[in-house]
Amino acid sequence: MITDLFLRRELHSCTNLIIPICDTDEEFNQLMSDAHKVQQATTKMLNGEISLWELMEAIEPFVPDIDDYCDEVEKNICQLME
Repeated sequence: MITDLFLRRELHSCTNLIIPICDTDEEFNQLMSDAHKVQQATTKMLNGEISLWELMEAIEPFVPDIDDYCDEVEKNICQLME
């Protein structure tokens, strides 16, 4: 469990999905729902309720390319730690 609130906020921001401009409200709503599920899973991981590997498994259906997502998160975290 991460108790440092600043670090927690910064790590949480490293995992956010970017929602692109959509053609329809339905598409936007689906992307927002997916992003919310990623946010909920990330919160569980930061609370120590699930492991990092369980987080990756939980969000895989909502991320277009999980490998690219993992690379981006790793890059964001490395920049945060500099």
